[in-house]
Amino acid sequence: DISQEEEEELLDMKVKCLNNMAAAQLKLDHYEAALRSCVSVLAHQPDNVKALFRKGK
Repeated sequence: DISQEEEEELLDMKVKCLNNMAAAQLKLDHYEAALRSCVSVLAHQPDNVKALFRKGK
């Protein structure tokens, strides 16, 4: 079992990874994959500025 604090830390890491992946996918012109990554971030953090910005690209 993991604690609530550990769960929040893991989610934060997941969101950072997904945001970085979306940035890389955009640079590679993989727009649909980038959109999926952004949607995944926004499912966890609807107000995530980076994901909202990248989704708009």
